[in-house]
Amino acid sequence: MRAITLTLLLAALCGLALASAGTEHPLVPCAPEISAKCPEHDPPTPVYFPQPDDCSKFCVCSGGHAYEESCLPGLVWDDQLHVCNWPEAVDCGSRPNP
Repeated sequence: MRAITLTLLLAALCGLALASAGTEHPLVPCAPEISAKCPEHDPPTPVYFPQPDDCSKFCVCSGGHAYEESCLPGLVWDDQLHVCNWPEAVDCGSRPNP
């Protein structure tokens, strides 16, 4: 029974990997003033900035430029922890919360 469960789990994971292949979203640049804060060379730890126009989005630096990413629905960007978090745990400040 355990082997069947493991086999089904592996099959589901492979299916998810295949389903997501080719569904990458295009890179959306963040505002130039945010990109200007990015280091020219990527450090070992990613550099993040909050998206000023939407609390559920953030910018991540790559190659000296910032690109927009979105949290999963229902979550907002926590600029203190650098993760998407529950809205009640995050102070969005002046960033609009959709």
